[in-house]
Amino acid sequence: MAHQRTHPPAGSRWTAPPRPALLPEPLSHVDGALVSCGSGTAYEGPLRLQLSGQDRLLVTGLGPVGLAGEAHRVADGGAAVEVCIVFG
Repeated sequence: MAHQRTHPPAGSRWTAPPRPALLPEPLSHVDGALVSCGSGTAYEGPLRLQLSGQDRLLVTGLGPVGLAGEAHRVADGGAAVEVCIVFG
């Protein structure tokens, strides 16, 4: 079973959740780790900013985290502006 962790308030210690988070049957622990790393990071920032569907979000970089951030915004009914600078 995968354990879901959340960021603690500053100065506190990490604690395990009271019960483990269960993944749907076709997903492995590796799948869960990959999704939580990129997608969880992209979801947490706008959530903490308390963005509404009327706010725009500037996404710089279109790697896994940037694309996940854009997908979360669109799913929430918001708008995202994407910027990706390619050198070379």
